[in-house]
Amino acid sequence: YMPKYLLSFVEPKPEPVKVRDESHSAFVNFFVNKYEILENYKNNSSELASIINSIEKVKEDKDLTITSITIQGWASPEATEQHNKRLSENRAASLADYVAQKTAFSRENISTEGCGEDWAGLRELVVAKPHLLKQAEVLAIIDKEGISLDEKDKQLKALIPETIYQRLLGEMYPKLRRNDYRIVYNVRNFNLEEARALIDSDPRKLSLSEMYRVAGSYAKDSQEYKKVMAIAAKTYPQAVAAAVNHAAQQIAAKNYAGALQTL
Repeated sequence: YMPKYLLSFVEPKPEPVKVRDESHSAFVNFFVNKYEILENYKNNSSELASIINSIEKVKEDKDLTITSITIQGWASPEATEQHNKRLSENRAASLADYVAQKTAFSRENISTEGCGEDWAGLRELVVAKPHLLKQAEVLAIIDKEGISLDEKDKQLKALIPETIYQRLLGEMYPKLRRNDYRIVYNVRNFNLEEARALIDSDPRKLSLSEMYRVAGSYAKDSQEYKKVMAIAAKTYPQAVAAAVNHAAQQIAAKNYAGALQTL
């Protein structure tokens, strides 16, 4: 016997302003120790075009309004930590200038951060190479605490043969030199008819309240109602209300395993 109070509907928290974001990574190439943007250098043409297109796609959507863009610069470990920190800052700033120029988005609303050397990224690349000579020792140096990043780089060079270190430089280090960027934007509110159209095509534009308004326009035992509630839980997996309401539906249908997974 399942008491009905266990299946109560939970109201979602209101979302007066719908803030959304999307994050991407770009691998813009620079000359050694330089930070000028060169459109025709290596694969820069396609990388820069991808950045601009992702921003323009949001700008051109009449339902969205970009509020800010954040660009992070990352460097590989060779050279000193201080040098690479400054280099990553300058490269992020150069890319921000380029984006502002190409998109006409206010430079004041583009923030930058120089993240320096990406040792976490290097660790992932080393782990993915199980046959790398002295892999365990390399990982031990990467994970070592209480020493500077410059000392880690020095110990890596001392540990492995020059040919292996050059392999790190040639294969792994270029993958660490990247710019991560995040586009933050607001989404306008929608009426019931518009929300119904978006529930299948682009549910992320809708708030939970808007989704539940769509669900409420159908009979509670209908397939349409159940579908909307499932979409809400899938779109917002961290939202307690969405999970609880979808799980309640699954419990009512005696799908206990599904309810447990949802919760």
